Amino acid sequence: MELTIRAATAADAAAITAVLQAAFAQHPHSQNQEYRLVEALREQGGLSVALCAWQGEQLCGLVCASPVQLPMSAEGWYGIAPLAVLPALQGQGIGQQLMQAVLHELQAMGATGCVLVGEPGYYQRFGFSADPALTSAGIPPEYVLSRAFGSQQAQGEIIYHPAFAVLES
Repeated sequence: MELTIRAATAADAAAITAVLQAAFAQHPHSQNQEYRLVEALREQGGLSVALCAWQGEQLCGLVCASPVQLPMSAEGWYGIAPLAVLPALQGQGIGQQLMQAVLHELQAMGATGCVLVGEPGYYQRFGFSADPALTSAGIPPEYVLSRAFGSQQAQGEIIYHPAFAVLES
């Protein structure tokens, strides 16, 4: 079935919650609070990009980006989180298409670059790499990844949008 990627709307909220809860239910490094993160980002105006993947009438994936601060870097950096695909549909390239779409959107917005916390083996294919000059509190450095859209590299500790506090509660 053909995949359609489009901007999330308010009408998608319940389906987004269901996808996030399913996608992170068995994730070893999640407390399955990503749906709360997206709700908080939406409520606080922190969703710079929110893209949904649809197969027919079924929402099957989501990727979001929100502004981050990097005190030792130029402005214009974004954090990508979460990226989620329904478990039954993982491994079919949906996540890859969502990542390519969010990277395209960020570049079109004039972003300096983006950061994320994730598995290096997966995200390297999208141009992400670890750099010891970039940190995220409590995260092993090899999982703190960045991709610059120009020559300015990410440096310093990532300061996420205040909505990320829901992940700590």
